[in-house]
Amino acid sequence: MRALCMLGVAIAALMVGCATPKVASPPAFAVEGGWSASPVASATSAPWWRAWNDTQLEALIAQALQGSPDAAVLAARVAQARASQAATRAAAMPSLNLGTSAQREGVSRRLRTPGDDGSPGRAERSEFNLDGQLSYELDCLGRNRFTESAAGAQTQAAEYDAKVARLTLVAVIVETYADLVLAQQELTLAPQRKAVADDTLFAEQRLLAAGLTTQRAVREREDAQARAVQSADEATRRHKQAAHRLALLLGQPAHRFAAPSVDGAMLQQPLSLEADQPVDVIGRRPDVQAAWQRLLAATAEGERAALERYPRLSLTGSAGLLADSLSKWLRRDALGWILGLRASVPLFDGGRVQAQTDQARATAQERQAEYRRTVLTALQEVESAVAQWQFTQRSLEQAALTLQRREESERNARASVAAGRVGRISANDAAASALDARAELTRARHAHLQSHVLLRRALADPVGVDMQAATGS
Repeated sequence: MRALCMLGVAIAALMVGCATPKVASPPAFAVEGGWSASPVASATSAPWWRAWNDTQLEALIAQALQGSPDAAVLAARVAQARASQAATRAAAMPSLNLGTSAQREGVSRRLRTPGDDGSPGRAERSEFNLDGQLSYELDCLGRNRFTESAAGAQTQAAEYDAKVARLTLVAVIVETYADLVLAQQELTLAPQRKAVADDTLFAEQRLLAAGLTTQRAVREREDAQARAVQSADEATRRHKQAAHRLALLLGQPAHRFAAPSVDGAMLQQPLSLEADQPVDVIGRRPDVQAAWQRLLAATAEGERAALERYPRLSLTGSAGLLADSLSKWLRRDALGWILGLRASVPLFDGGRVQAQTDQARATAQERQAEYRRTVLTALQEVESAVAQWQFTQRSLEQAALTLQRREESERNARASVAAGRVGRISANDAAASALDARAELTRARHAHLQSHVLLRRALADPVGVDMQAATGS
């Protein structure tokens, strides 16, 4: 027995001293050069939406990050990944179990042991047992460490996925809030457009009564009045829809959610961008980092699967107390123990290990392709967002010039009315045209703001909240 113990200790020391191979790092996707267009925004050290200095918007974002159903789902997924990693780490540790049992049995006559005095022996006997069992697999080849490495990479991937969703949630909150602002601005312009249309229709009807215009012209004015009413109804509908989306994002019932009171200051805020580099963007994109971690996990799983064809060595031991009565249970002579070394070698499994190895390596190849696709998609999203930003910038400048010209035309028309050179209808038409241009400028500002949000989202700018706080850990 002593020789067995010494042999087990020697083998354990030898196996523990074996060098565990490291996971071969897969090749990273090379990102070089610059963008096809400029400028491109750089990441900000503070949350980018604070540029609007809107405390109400910031409160909505904070509330959504803490209370939305999406945030709860993300927190649960990250918790699952961390628990799985902890279970994997625990599986590589020694296991110790304590068991106890008590039983009483009747003894067959043939199995009874006669007493010293010639008595036939006991017809019944009791057995009380208390033992501890120890088991530990010697991880010489690194199976457990590969498994733990894969679990750690999966946990980091889940955390990056949570960050992706948080970035998306923040962007959607800002976009929805901007939709609410746009609808409110349109509701503000609606009464003015309706008043101009009513006054123009009234003037046209008077001209018709005097025989100075046609019925067709009156109907055109009536159509303009109907469009003004319809425009107000459409703005009301969009306002309600934006409020309902905000309620969903915040995790509240739509019928109980009170839409925040907004003004047009958000759309008046000038937006600017600074230069950045593609390699920096890819380095901080959480979806790229998540894809990379999944690739690392799949690579580690492939290495672990390949090791299943090699032997396994385990140390086992047990010690316990066994007696036929409680009074003898705790005596020294009731103590027994076993120490063993177990080895298992797969000789034939019908190709199961090879098939699992091939599957794991094919999964790693899939993750490699997904990682490359994610990097290319990230670059494409930034390029498209830059193009959209530049387009909306030009549209905004054009809308501002159009409004300037139409306001000048309105002033000239009113001056002509005051001088008696034209009628009131001409001034009203100029006023309606200026109101249309003002509405178009508001929509252009809204589109430019949306492109700004899209670009910030593509650049993965920080959201300014602690990762662990957002995931509930």
